[in-house]
Amino acid sequence: MSAQLYGPVLPPGGARLEWLNDSSDFQMNFVHGLRNLAGLHVQYEYADGVVSGELAARADLVGFPGQLHGGLIGAVLDDAMGRLGALSGKWYLTGEFAVRFHSPVEVGQVVRVEAWATRWDRRLLATRARALAGDVEVATATGTYLPVPREAGKRMVGAWPGFARYLEDDGRQ
Repeated sequence: MSAQLYGPVLPPGGARLEWLNDSSDFQMNFVHGLRNLAGLHVQYEYADGVVSGELAARADLVGFPGQLHGGLIGAVLDDAMGRLGALSGKWYLTGEFAVRFHSPVEVGQVVRVEAWATRWDRRLLATRARALAGDVEVATATGTYLPVPREAGKRMVGAWPGFARYLEDDGRQ
């Protein structure tokens, strides 16, 4: 599975690259937040319709001895697919997410994730992703993401008032 085979769908109105990685005062997202001390600190790149990032399989991230916990691979796949939504200048929540694991990842390996959109309209974002350890595809995923509902956005602003600026930019406030 690759974006080249499926043809990624590009963000409506072009990509807002400044929204790809969190540069706000918040930065507490478990996967990509740089201020989250317990987080994974994945940072993303975007090229040719594909969001990509890397996770080092560290010894403190194991499930079984010597093996990266599969849930962390799933979390990074979900996050990468969700970051696609941010590129459009809109915020999306995971509506549905499915992952299929193909091979374990050993401690010391680097996992590269790649995510791309297959459908993008006003009401939803459909995505696909894969995780690679070297040349081996270790997991694939699909996801459907829905715009943040107005009430959920208000609760998010209650938890971190700085989020209001992003909802205003998004046109939902």
